[in-house]
Parts: sequence; C-alpha cells; structure tokens
Amino acid sequence: MNEIYALLLALEPNAAAHAAGLATLVDQTAAIEAYHRLESAVDQDISIISICNRFFHLSMVRPGNRDFTTQLIERLYTLSARYVVAYLQPKSRCIQAYKTHATLLDAFISRDQAGLSELLSDHIRITLEDLVHQVELSKRLRQTKRTSW
Repeated sequence: MNEIYALLLALEPNAAAHAAGLATLVDQTAAIEAYHRLESAVDQDISIISICNRFFHLSMVRPGNRDFTTQLIERLYTLSARYVVAYLQPKSRCIQAYKTHATLLDAFISRDQAGLSELLSDHIRITLEDLVHQVELSKRLRQTKRTSW
C-alpha cells in the first residue's frame, strides 16, 4: 500500500499539472464527464465508485500525452482499488472525496498547474495517512478480540 501511494505521489501531481496546461476543451469536457460519473456513482456498489475514481484521475493525466506515465498511473490505480474501496467505506470519507475531486476538477479546468499539483499531492497524502490509520486501528481491534477470548 505504501509503495503504491508513494509512486502515485511521485507521478500523478506533476503529470496532471502538465496535462492541465495542454488540455483541450474536449479533454476538459471528458474530465467533467468523468467527475459526474463518479458523483452519480455514490449510491452504487463501492467497487463501481473505485472504477469511476480511477477514470476521473486518469482524465486529468491523459491530455499530457505521456503514454508511459499514464499507463503507470492507471496500473497504480488498478492496484490501489482495494484500498480505495476500504478508504471509502465510511460515508463521510466518500462525501469529502467528492468535495476534493470537485476542487481538483476546478484547478484542472482553470489550468492552475501549481494549484492542481499541490491539491493532488495533498489528496494522495491524506488518503494514504487515513488508510494507514485505518489499517492500524483494524489490527488493534483484531488483537483486542483475540486477547479477550
């Protein structure tokens, strides 16, 4: 998990910032559509939300025309799918993620490359921190259950 998110943190913010500067109106529209698909998936199975999340993030990277980087990021999101599912289990996180994604989309569309890079870095870092905390809490709960028998 740590390695996946470390690689995302190393690649995606700069790739998205680069892409925001090159994005055409068609690319921006694709990102808006990906965001709306993600937003409308809120009441669907969490695995569908994870897929929509991946498509949204990729929609902000593809316009950079860096095929290898885009493929790496796509693979990292595929590998992180189970963590995204775990991360979004609390409904409050899902709501916060939509707000964050809306902010990312605004930065992408306005071509705010520095802002997008910073926001995306924060988003990835916070997601990892929350996941690490969630995993540690789960481990402690399992240990407590074992010792209480």
